[in-house]
Amino acid sequence: MRAPTGARSPWGVVMSIDVEQRAGTGEPSRPEPAPKRGVEEHAALVVAGTLVIAVLVFVAMVVLTVLAGGDGYPN
Repeated sequence: MRAPTGARSPWGVVMSIDVEQRAGTGEPSRPEPAPKRGVEEHAALVVAGTLVIAVLVFVAMVVLTVLAGGDGYPN
């Protein structure tokens, strides 16, 4: 078995192929992350959620008023 011929690294290790001969010596390719969607793209969902919460709060007030025996305003 013969010793590999090639460039020496700064740490004294013999590399089998020169850096110039290696294909793709750059960073490994990673898939780009999908862009995150902002509030601007979910505006309809935010408005719908706000309306649903407002309606639920109003219904809860009416139900609690009825359970308490009415509003008693005229008396």
